[in-house]
Amino acid sequence: MVLEREKILGRVSKLLRMARGRANEHESAVAAATAERLMREHQIEQSEVVLEDLAHGAAIEARDAGTWRRCPEWQGLLAVATARLFDCEVERCEHAQLDGHETLRFYGYAADTIAAKWTFEYLVEEIGRRFDRFCEERGIAENERRAALRDYRMGAVHSVLVTLAEASAAKLAQQAHPDPEGACSALLAQRKAAAIREIFGDFDYAPTPLAEGSAEAFLHGRRDGSRIKVRRSIERDGARPAIDG
Repeated sequence: MVLEREKILGRVSKLLRMARGRANEHESAVAAATAERLMREHQIEQSEVVLEDLAHGAAIEARDAGTWRRCPEWQGLLAVATARLFDCEVERCEHAQLDGHETLRFYGYAADTIAAKWTFEYLVEEIGRRFDRFCEERGIAENERRAALRDYRMGAVHSVLVTLAEASAAKLAQQAHPDPEGACSALLAQRKAAAIREIFGDFDYAPTPLAEGSAEAFLHGRRDGSRIKVRRSIERDGARPAIDG
């Protein structure tokens, strides 16, 4: 019975990796549906699949987000906070295909790196979208936008970092709770961190203070940034960010 369950766990793990991998859309959908059916039929929890992957050194990967000549500091700050929320590590490094360019590389369990990348890109795009709306509402001319963007972005990042820190603190509080769900969540986080260290080594983050501002754009950025809500959720096919804007 135990061997049969281990065999099914292995198959589910393989199917989910296929669903998240480079298969075409149809193959990914079929793989995800088959994995979900097997998990439902055999009462397999997502945490069991993750632990199975980690036990066999599978599904730990690196995933790139963004391309710049030089990564903006504010995006680096968002990436570090996002990585922490999704049990990942992140670093700024040379782009693999473009000489003279940088990227942000998330390291972690495959589903977590997908969620971290999605969330990071969403936050960057949402800050830009809200800035455009701010400029339209106040009739800010094109030649004045650069200075306004710097201040607005700084304010928005201040607030988003607070939101991400609160979500991470809630996750840690849940892991510290002495119930089965908390113990399982804590075990997963520990196993993921150990697997990342084993494959990619240790990561060190130097504290980077974010400047304060008082301009109108900064204050509106803080207000709008506080309205971007991100919470961490785990679905059967992996970690996906649940986002409310």
